[in-house]
Amino acid sequence: MSIRGRALESHLKSVKVEVEAARLWSPADNRMRELVMDDAQILQQIEKLVDEERGLRDRAKDELAAEQHARLESLEIAL
Repeated sequence: MSIRGRALESHLKSVKVEVEAARLWSPADNRMRELVMDDAQILQQIEKLVDEERGLRDRAKDELAAEQHARLESLEIAL
């Protein structure tokens, strides 16, 4: 996959997370709805994020695009 393709894929993943967060938001009572995940799902999500972070760090050695750098920062915060 090309660098542009990977950047697009990374961006789409971050958009998916933002959309999911928006779906969980309950404006009626101004709070987040409870998201129920079992331990296996949580570990799987953490592993995905860690793998993505490692990939971005590896590419950071060659210099990241601004979008990829922003995604790396958001992963650091999330993890």
